[in-house]
Amino acid sequence: MSELNLPEGAAEPGVAAPGCACTLFAVVNAAGNLVRGCGAVAAVHPAVGVYGVSFAQNVASCAWVATIGLPNDGNPPPGMISVAGGPAPNEVLVRTFNCGCEPADRPFHLAVHCCPEEDKD
Repeated sequence: MSELNLPEGAAEPGVAAPGCACTLFAVVNAAGNLVRGCGAVAAVHPAVGVYGVSFAQNVASCAWVATIGLPNDGNPPPGMISVAGGPAPNEVLVRTFNCGCEPADRPFHLAVHCCPEEDKD
């Protein structure tokens, strides 16, 4: 095994760094229902391929990552997905598309990675 060149004060592999980021998540079905989550409080589906996910905290300065995926086992439909900040600081806007780049309803998993309050810049 090779040695790692870790910056001074960095955590060892497998050991959480002090004040490490928290992860919130939402699993939403194609109909726009929040199936499960951590920190997620609601999901809305105002139009074809358009979803809004609300969290119990401000997520405006966090990183949002989404992928098309079923809330259970099986193969999800193919397509594409994009994320953006929502109209409120606790919301994330998710858009889903078919392989032809047309809006389409797709189930998805959304992860929101946030820095601890003391590390935000």
